[in-house]
Amino acid sequence: MNGGERSDTIRHRKVWLGNTSSFIINLAQTATLIPVTFYLQSEIGFSASATGALLMLQPLVMGIVAPFAGWFRDRYGGSFPILAGAALCSASMLSVMFLPTVPAWSIGLHLAVFGIGTGLFHATNNAEVMSATPAEKSSLAGSLLALVRYLGQIVGIGLATVFVGTMGSQAQIHESHGVSIRILFGICCALCLAVAIAGRYLPKEKPNSPNLSAS
Repeated sequence: MNGGERSDTIRHRKVWLGNTSSFIINLAQTATLIPVTFYLQSEIGFSASATGALLMLQPLVMGIVAPFAGWFRDRYGGSFPILAGAALCSASMLSVMFLPTVPAWSIGLHLAVFGIGTGLFHATNNAEVMSATPAEKSSLAGSLLALVRYLGQIVGIGLATVFVGTMGSQAQIHESHGVSIRILFGICCALCLAVAIAGRYLPKEKPNSPNLSAS
């Protein structure tokens, strides 16, 4: 395989692996965020305002971390932030999965750690996909990233509905959904872990390194 073919192979791998990973992370984010909203109110007894304030934690942390992730990727490459971000998303599920009960602080911990993970992952992964796309196809690549994000959210909603679709309804007001939430979070934990493992197979070159085809 000559240098040009190897460069094309790496770019192709970045695009399909990046889009697949984005689909999974968005799926996990939506699938876990929706039931948390109902759980805080129907089973813990939080008011709507308190629930909203706690849910703000995830996008707030994500917004703080994302610029740092972009800076890191520009200097050192995107492999580490993508791997670390997906690993943190997976680890954030543990505070809900393995406790005897699911208290508010464990949900807050999950939201904060998942926010750090998505902040690291999305900013870097999007840049990696776009940089691996030829300039004349950048609009198509951006549209594909948006499509993948929305599809991940749609599947995440469906997955959450399967496990905790009756949460908050009057007919199920006395039913505990602790086990269902743990199963849902366990599935999302495994999916995010798979993304972290896949991140090990991304090329390790820096953005400003010489073109691979010259080697």
